[in-house]
Amino acid sequence: MKSAKLDDSEIIDLIIYGLKENNMELKNYKILKIKKVIVSYNKYCNYFKRKFDGKLDTFKRAACLLTAIYQGKFSENDMTNASIAIDCA
Repeated sequence: MKSAKLDDSEIIDLIIYGLKENNMELKNYKILKIKKVIVSYNKYCNYFKRKFDGKLDTFKRAACLLTAIYQGKFSENDMTNASIAIDCA
């Protein structure tokens, strides 16, 4: 990781960590769902960059990741999705 910027492999590692922390079976999640989270994360980061003169700190990037993972709906339960997102962010 360079500064606060995450590359795709680091995001995948964080998602796997969050799923494990919440006792979710990794085999149930296809790479396509994880890639959608990465696309959403990058979309939110780009939005923040446009709105804040291209400067994203760790907290803004964590907020982007938290939102992308929560919206990724890894579980039917909203509380579990929130817990996964918080563990990752």
